[in-house]
This record gives sequence, structure tokens and C-alpha cells, in this order.
Amino acid sequence: MEVQSSWRGSLRMIPTSRQKTTKQVGVTVKGLEDQILKHERNGERVVTVIDYYNRYIAPFSPNYSQGYRGIGSKVVCPFHEDLAPSMGVLEDSNNKVQIFHCFGCGAKGTVITLHERFCKEHKGMELKSHVDYVKSLANMYGVELKEVQTYEEVHKEVGTDFGATVGYNLRMHQRNVSKVRMMRDTMTVDKLKYYWDEISKRVVVNNTKKK
Repeated sequence: MEVQSSWRGSLRMIPTSRQKTTKQVGVTVKGLEDQILKHERNGERVVTVIDYYNRYIAPFSPNYSQGYRGIGSKVVCPFHEDLAPSMGVLEDSNNKVQIFHCFGCGAKGTVITLHERFCKEHKGMELKSHVDYVKSLANMYGVELKEVQTYEEVHKEVGTDFGATVGYNLRMHQRNVSKVRMMRDTMTVDKLKYYWDEISKRVVVNNTKKK
């Protein structure tokens, strides 16, 4: 079955549905994380690596009493026997999210990563899933998470990129699959087949490059 030529070539984004809908879908894990990482009060990010360390980790033990002084400063890493402050913090220039990185043990991530690891390794707090840690962090900061989204909000949040032939990763793949599934009722059979073929090609190409 031939695919119309208008879809071929350098396709970067799956088009959004032509029909508006108020269909509600469950928010993605990334969507939940973004609600925390980008939550603001009075124009300032609330849930940050610096605030979490200074508020919850520093008081936990005298070993961590020297908290962050700001972006670029270092503190004692709670994930290995740190003899001198080796865990730095920087801010992503694109989304303004703070990222920690330990130059001693290699631990790194967002405040969500910091919270989950600290709970598991120091507080003995074993929750069922990563999402449960996300929700517990939201509760600590009084962030009311929105657990459903409209069809349009999902499309706005998730950009499906078929141009990423190099460095195609699991997150890209999951977004592609998720978006095609959500849009399949609005597609012709030919167009749906085309998108699945595009996704399959990226997986095959990148698996081959790893060998």
C-alpha cells in the first residue's frame, strides 16, 4: 500500500488532530515531574536541589550541616563517604531546572532523584514506585499535582521527533509510541502504518550502531 508522498521526506513532528477534543488522559511520568520541577511561587522555582538539601538533608546529620550557598557551590555528598564537599549544583540554561552532580561517586540528577535516593538510602523509605516518590516530594512542598491532561495538553507537552536518527533513545521511543497510540483514531490506515514504520526504522538503526 503506497503512502502519500506528502508525508514522506523530512518529517519532524506528528501533526496534531484536526478535531478539538476534551478527552482526558492520564498524565505522563515526565508530566508529573515537570509539575514539580517547574512549580513557581512569586516567580521563583520552589522545589530545587539547593532548597531540598538545605531544608531536609543538612539537618539530618552534622556531616551535611554545610548546605549549598548557591549555584556553583558544593556540599558533602550523602551517597558515599565524602571527605570533602564534592557534590555541586548547576542550573540548566534551557529549562532553569537545577541539577546536582557528585564529582566523587558520580551521583547526579534533579531534586526528584535526590529525594528518592535520600529516602531509600538514609530514611529507609521504600515506596512502591518512582511515581510514589514524585508524589511524596510534591506533598512535602504543597504542590498539588494534576494527574490528568486534555488531549491538547499532551500534544503540547510531547513533541514527537522522527528526525532524531542519531542518539535515538528510550525516552524518545516511548514518546513516539505514546503519541501515535493517542492519535490513531484520527489517522488513515496508510498514515498509521507510515508512522509505525518510521519508529521501527529508528530502533533498528540505533540498535545496529551499538553493535
